[in-house]
Amino acid sequence: MLDTRQAGVNLIEQWSAFLRNRLTKEPRPILSRRQAAEAAFAELGYPLRKNEDWKYTNVSLIAQTVWQPALPATPPPLPDWEAVRITLVNGYLVDKQVPLSLTGKIHIYSWREACHQQVELLDAYWNQVARWSQHPFAALNTACFQDAVIVYVLPNQDITLPVHVLVHHEYAGFGAQAAFPRILFVLGDHSCATLVESYSGGSDRCFTCGVVELILERSARLDYYKVQQEKEGSIHIVQAYARLQAQTELRTHIVSTGGGLVRNECDIRLEGQQGTCTLNGLYLARGRQHIDNHTEIEHVAPACSSHELYKGILTNRAHGVFHGKIYVHPGAQKTDAKQTNQALLLSDDAEVDSKPQLEIYADDVRCTHGATVGQLDERQLFYLRTRGISYEQARSLLIYAFAEDIIARIQVEPVRFQLEDMLLAEEGLPLESELRRVPLP
Repeated sequence: MLDTRQAGVNLIEQWSAFLRNRLTKEPRPILSRRQAAEAAFAELGYPLRKNEDWKYTNVSLIAQTVWQPALPATPPPLPDWEAVRITLVNGYLVDKQVPLSLTGKIHIYSWREACHQQVELLDAYWNQVARWSQHPFAALNTACFQDAVIVYVLPNQDITLPVHVLVHHEYAGFGAQAAFPRILFVLGDHSCATLVESYSGGSDRCFTCGVVELILERSARLDYYKVQQEKEGSIHIVQAYARLQAQTELRTHIVSTGGGLVRNECDIRLEGQQGTCTLNGLYLARGRQHIDNHTEIEHVAPACSSHELYKGILTNRAHGVFHGKIYVHPGAQKTDAKQTNQALLLSDDAEVDSKPQLEIYADDVRCTHGATVGQLDERQLFYLRTRGISYEQARSLLIYAFAEDIIARIQVEPVRFQLEDMLLAEEGLPLESELRRVPLP
């Protein structure tokens, strides 16, 4: 039987020599947090399926593999759309570009730059949200990351262009390699921005273990997009943590189409009154893909709201998981929380496990959850066929309609167009370009 704790100890020991030169260059408070995370992962080990949070996702392949550090590599071509551009390759920051119009409104630092120039910023925000003492993969990332990107939006700023972070895993062609991308995004008081993360590359010998920390100060607004399209067989475990102060608004859009073993985590704490978060998710799974979406929303302050809608489309022998937890603290009165999860199975062998969870310790709240799993509606198929539409086209239209209400919520047009084209092309329904570009109502 695999000893997951010993496997964790072995990995930390294996990486310690590689990391030692970097650790001596970090400020002492930051170094102490890394070392504490190293000890935490050695104690926690890899999660077992008897852990309720990992009941439906088996990570034994990760624990059994000897991972080598992914080294710096050449970045891929960037998409041709206007944005603040940040490129991470194998966990290393290799490029950052800020348009002149935004100079002085947004600051971007590499890990080395932040350690030398922004110690106060790191001390205030770094590793303040990620729960590395409880979550094994957050501890692993905190112990092993080689580089990071820190984005700070100054107070009272409206960042009109999206901040696009391309996170690419370039396989060297031999052995098994792991990358540990790390992102810290801080929005100052009364600021607003859009953050788009795109995950690409990888192979069946690649493991991406990432941590994203999102901090919204008072009255800040953030649209957060994560689009995961890594190659078949890749292992992807990325945990996003968010802390919201009073009167903030966070909207997340998590889309997964690639990879082999995928786990998207979204952990949000509403710490100030009248905070709002909206979580949208869509995953398309085929073959033997395993895609796990895990969300946890903590209502700490009163008069906050959270709304979740996740949808999955699965075919072949794919396996989907949704585990959503809403935790309402004592004193968090007037909480309004709603969670909905829907899955569409296109084959007899596809499988979905859904686990909605509520823990409520306040009495003046409104909290609901619902989960549905089903197949295409034969009556709707019949209706479309009576209108002269072929079976294949009718099926494709219904599949697209199931996903469309999530895609329509995506406000960044290049991201929305890409997902529309991908879904429609897969279903044999390419859209005319002029129809794709009809603005959202």
